[in-house]
Order: sequence, then structure tokens, then C-alpha cells
Amino acid sequence: MKHKFLPALLCCLLLLCGTGIQAFALGAESSTIYNGVDVSQYQGDIDFAQVKGAGFKVEYIRAGWGDNNTDPYFEQNYKKASAAGMQMGFYYYVTATTVEEAKSQAQYFGSLLAHKNYDGHPAMDFEEFGNLSAAEIQAIGLAFLQELQAVTNVVPMIYTDASNATDLWGDAFADYPLWIADYTGNALPDNPVWDAWTAYQYGQSSTVNGIGDEVDLDYFSAGTFLSDDEIKSVNQQRVTAGISSVAHVIRPGESFWAIATRYGINPYFLAATNSLCIFQVIYPGQQLEVYLQEEQGVNVVSYTVKRGDTLWALSRKYKVCIPNIAGYNNIANPNLIFVDQQLTIPINPRG
Repeated sequence: MKHKFLPALLCCLLLLCGTGIQAFALGAESSTIYNGVDVSQYQGDIDFAQVKGAGFKVEYIRAGWGDNNTDPYFEQNYKKASAAGMQMGFYYYVTATTVEEAKSQAQYFGSLLAHKNYDGHPAMDFEEFGNLSAAEIQAIGLAFLQELQAVTNVVPMIYTDASNATDLWGDAFADYPLWIADYTGNALPDNPVWDAWTAYQYGQSSTVNGIGDEVDLDYFSAGTFLSDDEIKSVNQQRVTAGISSVAHVIRPGESFWAIATRYGINPYFLAATNSLCIFQVIYPGQQLEVYLQEEQGVNVVSYTVKRGDTLWALSRKYKVCIPNIAGYNNIANPNLIFVDQQLTIPINPRG
């Protein structure tokens, strides 16, 4: 991540040349480790297909910083990393000097994530403290993490360097996954707060195919990623907060069924609300608007079958294909509907 003032040691070059992960004093919380990078506007226009081809599976993207600042490449990086099939998370660069400012920045970060699909625990990057005391830093950091958890319904991750992990952050932070930055290979010996790291930034100012500027290198353990239950919690929180939809960029290999399962919705509903038919081919990089619940008169309509009605006629009336109507209503034979039968027809709310 840019803005860091951590010493870059020769060991990071040795790690880049090595074939395996070194043995750290503070070990990973999982034996499953993925290579990744973290990026922001400073890396410019990135070819994520090349990044993935170079062996990097995970991308952590800066969403924003400070008081309501969105990273200029946030949207672009999200769409292009998704199209390349990378797993991703987001981080936010915190500049708060008060608890109230920390809460406000966490809320803004949450608003940026509300309409995005993500795999990893959102991360707090709080590393420049000015003249703040240790007690003030801890109060601000804890306020940000607690507020972010409240607005996302998922436990955030804390990014910090080895020195601050040992000397600054107290026991109140032990339940937050640790993203440790350390370029010595020691990865925080004798740490009093964390038993293991979840993510480990082992290199900075590095070169990766597809990225024009220097970039940080990371290992991400399996614990970096949200569980199915955590993903459900995120979606439930969105509905509770009145978030109606999520912009989902299709990844390689995804289908209507796989995407619908992630969000807990019906695949026929997903297709119809995007003016697509369930059997159409969808492509990596294509964006779908995922509506998180049915809203009568908005994205579904109720219809009582009248004499002479056919699904063909209804499909023309509501601009939705016959397979979507039939599938959504569990109609086995699309040529057979009955007078007074109650149908729910999913529609594109954008017309």
C-alpha cells in the first residue's frame, strides 16, 4: 500500500525468488495460502488477467481514504479484477483523529462496499498517527472497526506493521483478523495479542506482470475469505439497511444459478430483472444488477390467469421470456396454465 513508511529490506527480494513460504515466528492461521497483491490509484491501469497469469489469485483494492474520498480506480479495479476471476477484498486508508471521525470514515467505507460483491474481510489501514497518543490511536482504531462491523455485518481485518502489532494494539483488537506487514521474514515473534496472521504483506516496491508501477505482495490465508454464513449476513444487513441491489460483475465460470445462490435469490428472478433469459450465455466482465428481494410492483408483479391467457402472451406483455416465468412459478409445462392460477412474474424494474 502506498503511504507506508516501513523499511523495505533485502529479504523481500529473497522471498520473491524463493519457491515456498518461509517459516515464520508467527504462523498463518491456515495451511492454505494464496498469493496476492494490494493496489490503489498509484498502480494505475492494471491488466488483471496478466496479474492472475503471474500466479496472483487475490486482489485487495483500496476503496477510499480519509473523509469521503473514493479511490479513482476503485470501480475500474473492481470490474476488471472480477472479470479476470480474481478473489478480492477492499481496504480503507484511515486518517481520523477523533472517534467520531473514525465512525464517519467507517460508514463511508461501508457505503462503498454496500453495492459490491467481495470475498475478503474488509480491512482498516490505519498507520499514520501524527501526535495522537497510544490511547487515542486505540480508541480511534476500535471505533472504526466496530462501526464498520455494524454497517457490513462482518468482522473487519486490521492491517498493521509488525512493530505496531507488538507495541501499539492491545487485547481489544485480538478478535479482528491480522494483516501483518513485515519484510524481515520474522512476522512478529512473541506477539502478545494475535496467535496467528490471517494475511501477510511480505514485499513492497515489487514488480508484477500487468501492473505498471511498483506494488505490494501478500500471502492470504483461507481465513481472509468470508464464509457462506458471513456472506448471508452481509446480504441480510444490506436488506436491513435498505440496499436494494448489488452490482455483480460476472467472473469466469459463473452461472445464473451460482450467482443467485451467493445472494440467496431465485436464478429466474436474477435473469428476468436483468432482461435476460435463463438460458442465455453470460460472459466474464458482464455486470448484473442483483436485486436482493422481491418488491411487488417494482421487480415482480402478481397476475391472475384469465381465460385465453398464455405464457407467450404474458411474456410479451411483461417483456420477460417464457422460461423465466415458468421456472419462477414451477410450471412444468409452459403450454398449460389454468384460469384463476396465481402467477408472480419477475420483471426488470428499469423497464
